[in-house]
Amino acid sequence: MQAIEVEFAITTDKKLRGQLRDAGSMESQITALQIASLRKVNKGTKVLLLDKNASVAKSVAKDLARKGYGSVYVIEGESRRPFELHSMYHSINNAACVALDHR
Repeated sequence: MQAIEVEFAITTDKKLRGQLRDAGSMESQITALQIASLRKVNKGTKVLLLDKNASVAKSVAKDLARKGYGSVYVIEGESRRPFELHSMYHSINNAACVALDHR
């Protein structure tokens, strides 16, 4: 299993954010694209999204599902780094462990 940390895409420019219809949805879609673009992740890969804030991970999981990734799981409340979690989830074959970082 691979352990990867992905920074959640956030629009910090308030002026630009105010001009968007749904900034949260756009940020979620960009984050899903980042995950889908990883070389180790394909449509047959199980994706474990680790996030302190499950609502963000849930929207990213929905966006990945819309792109054809059917095995996406949200693990709520995990604050550890993905490399520490690697040993916790080592028995899951063909899975990518992705931690969403909210900076």
